[in-house]
Amino acid sequence: MVVESSNLLRGNLVWLDRRRLDDLPIYLKWWQDMDDAQKLTFDALKPVSPDELEARFQRSSDQYLTFSIRTIADNTLIGDLSLVFVDYRNRSLMMGIYIGEKRYRNGGYGTDTIKVALRYAFLELNMNRFELGVFDFNPARRLYERLGFVYEGSHRQQLYRDGQYHDIHNYSILRDEWLDQMSMS
Repeated sequence: MVVESSNLLRGNLVWLDRRRLDDLPIYLKWWQDMDDAQKLTFDALKPVSPDELEARFQRSSDQYLTFSIRTIADNTLIGDLSLVFVDYRNRSLMMGIYIGEKRYRNGGYGTDTIKVALRYAFLELNMNRFELGVFDFNPARRLYERLGFVYEGSHRQQLYRDGQYHDIHNYSILRDEWLDQMSMS
């Protein structure tokens, strides 16, 4: 499969960009929404300061790749994608995704972002395994299954949120599985 480099970080609806410091106010708005923040972090919920968020922006490295998600139609910043625990020796990584702009949820933007991330991980970074964990109250599980991710098991009651324990479900897709899907579409 050949992918033009100019289209490597571009899907049908979104493109992946570097995080920009001038986008901090938008990110801060997202991270201060406690209803959304509970879906994003293992940590205890608390408001995030501009300084803490800026420090997160600086965290990018070879093992922690971060991107802003922008619409192709009008370049609107709608979310964030992180590829973390990038292991170049064993060729695996984990993904975190967040569509912060609520009006863009359930419109295919998350699906398109994940497809771009898979293409980037497998064809540019030469990864073999792409994995993620999803909290049991997050309906995105069905999306990952539709995209070919395989359920591998759960960490039972690993997350404590709102006075209750929740499971974290683990999914992955391997390069060969992804390539088989691409050849059928």
